[in-house]
Amino acid sequence: MGDNNIRHADDVAEMLRHNTTITNFVLSENNFSDKDAALLAQVIEAHPSLTEVDLSSNNFGSTGGLHLRRMISESTNLVELNLSWNKIRGEGAVAVAEAIRDNVGMKIIHLEWNGFDRQSGAKLAEAVAQNRTLTQLNLYSNRIDSQSFLAICQALKDNDNLQTLKIGKNCITEEAAAAALDLLKTYPELKIETIDLSDLIFSAALAEKVKEVKEIHENFNFIYGYTDSYGKRKLKSYDVVDEALTFFKQYMAENNIDLVTFFQEMDDDGSMAVSYDEFREGLKVMKIPLTPLQVDQLIAALDMDGDGDIDFGELVIGAEEHSH
Repeated sequence: MGDNNIRHADDVAEMLRHNTTITNFVLSENNFSDKDAALLAQVIEAHPSLTEVDLSSNNFGSTGGLHLRRMISESTNLVELNLSWNKIRGEGAVAVAEAIRDNVGMKIIHLEWNGFDRQSGAKLAEAVAQNRTLTQLNLYSNRIDSQSFLAICQALKDNDNLQTLKIGKNCITEEAAAAALDLLKTYPELKIETIDLSDLIFSAALAEKVKEVKEIHENFNFIYGYTDSYGKRKLKSYDVVDEALTFFKQYMAENNIDLVTFFQEMDDDGSMAVSYDEFREGLKVMKIPLTPLQVDQLIAALDMDGDGDIDFGELVIGAEEHSH
């Protein structure tokens, strides 16, 4: 029942109440709202046979995450749950993370392309430390920062089941990746097999640290994209500017801010042009989650005439040219 734009979950819920033998249910891309999340959570939790549920690409937000909490924490049948490509953030993301911590049966959960940040990231670290069944956790492209990533890596010391952590395309620095590898070297046993930081570009120097960990834990894999100092080796599928603008535009949409308002906040003298430092400070003040590399590459791409300033027209054209 995926990609049907159903919009309202009443009929779906009624069908699930009567069909007690179905085990795999796909409800992706149906424009379900937070209200629908409450209804679906009740019937999924009570269902005696469902083991795999796909609720990806809907419109569940913070409230939706709160509605889903009990279903996730209490369900003993669910083995795999897909909540990717929703808008779960804030207290809803915290609720989902706490539910994962308390669940006693789920093995795979997809949370990519939501809004898990530092606060909910700390709760996810608690979940990794305490959950005893999860084997794969996908956090690709959220708002996980270096601090949250390191907290999750610290929690791996107490986890005997997690095999794969997909956490690429987040705001994780090379320094944090190196610190995580140093941390993993100290663990006498390491059950996790793969930490996937795909689409994060680090220098070739990190390869030596990965090698050191693999000498101790030979089955461990650490995946990342990188360039060396000569620019000969690059992650071909990765565009730093595209990703930076994706985060930028996502923030603008979520906070109902248009480009004019954003630019005016930085443009103190009304010249419709800002310096590199003013642009950096504007991104920082608005807490748009970009790494230093992303900011530098974004500035270089936007300053099309190379005059050392970013004018409003350049910002508009850049946003359009790199639109997904």
